Order: sequence, then C-alpha cells, then structure tokens
Amino acid sequence: MAFIAGPLPQRLKLVHGSGAVAFGIKDSGFSFFLLPFYNLVLGVDAGTVGAALATALIVDALVDPLIGHLSDRTYTRWGRRLPWLYLAPIPLALLWTLLWSPPFTGTPGYWDILALAVGVRLLLSACEVPSVSLVPEITDDYDDRTTLFRYRFLSGWLGGLLMMVMAFSVFLPTPEAQLRPEGYAEYGIFGAALMALAVIGSAAGQHSTVAHLPPLKPPPMNP
Repeated sequence: MAFIAGPLPQRLKLVHGSGAVAFGIKDSGFSFFLLPFYNLVLGVDAGTVGAALATALIVDALVDPLIGHLSDRTYTRWGRRLPWLYLAPIPLALLWTLLWSPPFTGTPGYWDILALAVGVRLLLSACEVPSVSLVPEITDDYDDRTTLFRYRFLSGWLGGLLMMVMAFSVFLPTPEAQLRPEGYAEYGIFGAALMALAVIGSAAGQHSTVAHLPPLKPPPMNP
C-alpha cells in the first residue's frame, strides 16, 4: 500500500525532487569539466582519462541493479530507502571533493582516475536508486508518479545548470583560470556541499511520510 492516498502535497513533490540535484551536479561535472581538468590542467593523456571514465560507466551499469536489490531488502524502522539517503551523501561529498583535488603524488594514472570515478558513480547511485525507488511507494496514482519524476528531472537539470553558471562566473571565469587547479578544487568543494545538502535535505523532508517499518517482503511492483 502506498504511503499517501489521494493527491500529493506540493511540498512533498518539491522535497522529493530536490534530491536529484546531486545527479545533475555529477552529470554536469562528468560531461563538461572532468576531461579538460585531468587532460589540460593535470596533464593526463586524454585517451587515459576517457578509458577510465568509460570503464567507470560500465562498472556503474553493472552495480546499479545490486544497489537496487540491497535497497529493496534494507529493513529498518525508517523504511528501506531513508538509511541510504542519510548515509551515502557524506562519502559521496568527500569523493567528489577528491575527484577535483586528487590526493595522488604526481600525475594521476588510469587506476587513480578510475578509483575516484567509480567511487563517485557508485555513491551517487546509492543516493539516486533508493530515491527513485520511493516514487512507486509514495503513491499508486500514475499521474502523481509521473509528476514526481518530472520534479526529479527538473531538479537535476537545475543542479547541473547552477554548477555551470557558478563554474564560469565564480570558479573558472577566465581562460587562464580554467587552466589552474585551484578553481576546480573550489568547484569540487561547492558541488560536494550542495550534493550532501540536497540528498540529506530531501530525505529529511520526506522522513515523516516514508519512515515506516517495511513489510518483511518487498511489495510487488505495478507494471
């Protein structure tokens, strides 16, 4: 049985959707800034960076179903999803910071980049998969589920857009700044704080609605 019967409160739609800001931040960083940072700023061969990021994407695709499986079988008085949403954002923020301030001596290699990229992707999935899994648990209504996903997509897009604006107006405002590591480190710290705030804030905002002891077996998914 769904947590809410009837129309969803507007506040819940906003709070639930806001957790996807973290996904938008990750997507923006991986799509636009990560390759130039490692290649042009840190001097890593572009092929090495691309190979590490491609491998991380494959690992993420293979592990995501496992995260969903573990989330389905998490059994606490706060339900299945909230423990993940409270715990995963902290190490995610730490690894996101390290991704833009690599702790390695000398030029990072393939395995160094792969370790950071895989860590970020898996921890982001540990936030995103349980959060998305809440949608069919919150409501049985098809239209309301669609609305929740719409708010998630909008929040993710806004998170990525905000990081783009901040990058080119504050952290990397000039071509010269875009070749210095300090701006990327600040970009990473700001993004990490926003990721953690978005996911934990979203979980806390939904806590009173979804924090219930789950049934012993996961409910069947509607087609």
